[in-house]
Amino acid sequence: MPSRDVKRSAWDVLLRILLLWFAGTTIGASIAAADECKAARPDQDHAVYLVTTGPGDSLFSLMGHSALWVSGGGRDATIYNWGAFDSSQSNFLWLFLQGTLQYQLDLESFGQTRRRAERGQRPMVAQRLDLPPQAMTQLLAALDHNAQPENRAYRYHWHWDNCATRVRDILDQATNGALQSLKDQERSSTPREEVLRHLGPDWPAWFGWHFMASSYAEQPYDGWSELHVPVRLMEALEETHLTWPDGEKRPLVSKRCTKVDGTHDWAPESPPDRTAALWGIGLTWAGLIVGAGRRPSIAFRLLSTASMALIPMFAGLFGSTIFFLYFASTLDGFGPNENWFHASPLTCLLIPAIWCWFRRSHRLQFWTKIATVIAAFSSLGVLLDPLLEQQNGDLIGLFWPPILATTWLLHRTVKESQT
Repeated sequence: MPSRDVKRSAWDVLLRILLLWFAGTTIGASIAAADECKAARPDQDHAVYLVTTGPGDSLFSLMGHSALWVSGGGRDATIYNWGAFDSSQSNFLWLFLQGTLQYQLDLESFGQTRRRAERGQRPMVAQRLDLPPQAMTQLLAALDHNAQPENRAYRYHWHWDNCATRVRDILDQATNGALQSLKDQERSSTPREEVLRHLGPDWPAWFGWHFMASSYAEQPYDGWSELHVPVRLMEALEETHLTWPDGEKRPLVSKRCTKVDGTHDWAPESPPDRTAALWGIGLTWAGLIVGAGRRPSIAFRLLSTASMALIPMFAGLFGSTIFFLYFASTLDGFGPNENWFHASPLTCLLIPAIWCWFRRSHRLQFWTKIATVIAAFSSLGVLLDPLLEQQNGDLIGLFWPPILATTWLLHRTVKESQT
């Protein structure tokens, strides 16, 4: 009879065979599932996918990306990418801020698109679109028209003309307005909130948008206007149904596959709340101005002067830049907002006041009155904040305390000089 050790070895071999078989079956099923969303051969029927790439690290990838992937019907598999631009063109940043930057349609392979997502560790999802024959014909004709060299370029607009809206519009046209009904669906979110939740990981970009966005960004979305955001377009197509010639309603999306997992997450549903952080910075800033300004040492006076000077240098110049862009740019979003109570060209008038304080100039009394007007204007913004549509309590906490601290210190110095 076989020994107990021989029996144990036989069971070990059998167990390993079963485990290998199970692992192979699972891996094979996973590969097959991932391979469900694949390009059609030229001799097969057309296959159209919406390809959505999640946020990346760079400023121009934080909002994600949308493209169409078309194959079959005698065509080579092609990605229609409306997100191409030339960052080396002269005055690139100015053209972007002015609202005249040119984007264009680029035709590329799926491999190029996937490798770009993999390099950025960005998630990428493909959704196969089940289109009636007439809609497919109209879509392909529109794509061919867009692909003509003279039709590829377009003027970028962050809300109304970008990679996602180009896909949205071309699908809506092909399906005879199937997405137009979304205009009747109200949303509670606004462009400010939508952009801030995507820009959250990038502090400077988050702050810049939050500071500059005018009341234009406070208008609530409807179901159509929010589709300038790639992930919202991806979600909307999941809920869309089309009526086929036989009268049957079918889901527009027949399959959904993750093509790249990536290490980046999709944007959170809510923007980050940085109220405590910005109030902490503002109060510390104000404390430094007063604390250093009340010390007799020249070193502390220099420290207080530098702290006060940050107000017009940072808030004043930044506000002046946005003020200028309001008149110079055609890009919607710049314009008057509640932050101008605390950071505008008016704030730059603190520069001579701070200089007179440092020099103990006889003109300090006059400039202290100007600083008082600036502080009163800032305080008016605080009082009106609950009554106005833009809730910018976090930025109030950053700007208001240093302005009050500077004005108080100037008044204190004038009073002491008169005794």
